[in-house]
Amino acid sequence: MNIYFNSKSLTISECSASPQALKTLKELYRGYFFKPEGSSTASFKNIKLLELSRLLNDFFQDLGPQEMEFKRIDKVLERLTQLLSLENFEVLNGIKEASERLKIAELYREIEQRGRKSSSLFAQLTPLFEALIACLESLITIFGLGDFFKASENEIQAEMKSGRIMTLVTFFGMVSTAALSFFGAEVGGTIVGAFFLGTCFLSLIWPFIKPSPMRLPANAENWTREIQKTGCAAKGRKSSLDEIARILRSGKQHPILVGPSRVGKSLTAKSFVEAIERGDYPELSGKKVFRINTADILEQRDFFSGGGNPILNKISQAMGPHRKNIVLVFDEIHMACKDPVMADKLKPFLDSGGEFPHVIGITTGEEYDRYVASNAAFSNRFEKVEISNMTKNETLKVLSETLVAHPSRPLIESEVIEYIYAKSTEHREDPQPMTALKLLGRCIDRTGKSQRSDEDRRIEEVSSEILSLQARAVAERHQSEEVTKHLVGLSKELEELKHQVSSKSVELEKLFQMKKLWNDLVEGSYLTALRIDTACQNFLGSRNEGYLKKALIMDMSSRVLEVCIGKRADELGVKLKIDKALVDEEVVLAASFAKSEPLPMDP
Repeated sequence: MNIYFNSKSLTISECSASPQALKTLKELYRGYFFKPEGSSTASFKNIKLLELSRLLNDFFQDLGPQEMEFKRIDKVLERLTQLLSLENFEVLNGIKEASERLKIAELYREIEQRGRKSSSLFAQLTPLFEALIACLESLITIFGLGDFFKASENEIQAEMKSGRIMTLVTFFGMVSTAALSFFGAEVGGTIVGAFFLGTCFLSLIWPFIKPSPMRLPANAENWTREIQKTGCAAKGRKSSLDEIARILRSGKQHPILVGPSRVGKSLTAKSFVEAIERGDYPELSGKKVFRINTADILEQRDFFSGGGNPILNKISQAMGPHRKNIVLVFDEIHMACKDPVMADKLKPFLDSGGEFPHVIGITTGEEYDRYVASNAAFSNRFEKVEISNMTKNETLKVLSETLVAHPSRPLIESEVIEYIYAKSTEHREDPQPMTALKLLGRCIDRTGKSQRSDEDRRIEEVSSEILSLQARAVAERHQSEEVTKHLVGLSKELEELKHQVSSKSVELEKLFQMKKLWNDLVEGSYLTALRIDTACQNFLGSRNEGYLKKALIMDMSSRVLEVCIGKRADELGVKLKIDKALVDEEVVLAASFAKSEPLPMDP
């Protein structure tokens, strides 16, 4: 078993570490205190890097599932740091090592924070605020008082409004009768009158005081809220994001993202939302971004108003006075140009100073040329932003950032990221980075906690066969002796399999606890390195030396633990690390799925 630490390859052999050192480490874990100069800690004074790795390996192997708590391990490593020197880690230049660790940690923090959801107080209170606003809007919508003061567009709407007024009058009559009989004339009349007047007043002033909308009509997706909730590792090309921001700031035209299918146009737009939230474009700070599928707008026609399409007006009304702080992303915007009437209706909204001041269009190059460019009046309102395949280095960067920011923090072997890219480019027409990201995503799913073992799959097969034989016996009203014996054998096999799975569950729990501890140690090593003072470039000092040693011991612990996890996962038949074999399996599965044809339909 090999680990790589400070560019050194260390082989963790099967021989054990020093019994005295291991005993001391376990006692440190239990809370014992030893003086740095005491006899019990003497074994750590001249311990070599390889011996230290063996010691940590034996320590982690002996821990139970409930003992792998990061806080306790962190205290042990903190105490161990005081017993070690930089020479134990074979660090020749402490200042250089500290500077390099700090730079890598800063890069890790930058990438990791892109995928982390917002932890601000406002983000935590947003769901409560949304619920309150939703209640108010529901109250106004149910009673519809605000609509009574608007002019009807046609006779049908006028008749519908009259019907709603009569229904509302009847409802208030019923409520008044109940309130007067229960509270009395004076109190009941006051309650009913206050409720009625308050609702009327709120309906009239709501369009002017309502906060920025959390949702819009036409099945709009609130991408800003999604980014705040789940985070997003940026996957868009920086030059494309800058171009989108430039066009939006100008206010003269709207950006339209044009590129091959599945090249990552929507990902680029979503990356732009993440960049706004991150503060990359201060002029656009505070803007909310909603994604709308243009096809949904075309489908939502109001036949009661003569077959028109008032959905654009409804979107505008929902935006209200906050329209300047809202960006609408129209996916498949060429669909609007397919319908000349729809295109004509949308044009005034897209004008400079129109009701949709900030719009981002998305379409493919072929559909842009065929539908959008041919409509000069429509296309003049947009400026093209070409989205092309990412280069190899850009795609590798996206894959690496996705791994770092992914919530499950998957383990991955060296050089596998480049192998994933190579496999995803076997067909040159496949777009990047989407093809590589899709392959990586499938590999990550295979290493999750919900993965099925060989025993689980066999249990499903045996259970299915048992049910099939039993169903046949019921249908045929007969069961041969041979089938009966076979059922007995299958039942015994099923019980044995379930027993194996039950016995294995304890080991699996320990394995995933080790994986969680590995995640915490990796993050802890970077967070500790971030505490190193930037002045260490000239002078290390005792405090920075302590942080450096702590980062080194946590880094080594995570690498040793990774080897332990890999070995135990192989023994249990579980996939916890992305390797070339797993990538090959997913490539074969994807190819077989793509070639499979649907079954013929019944006549």
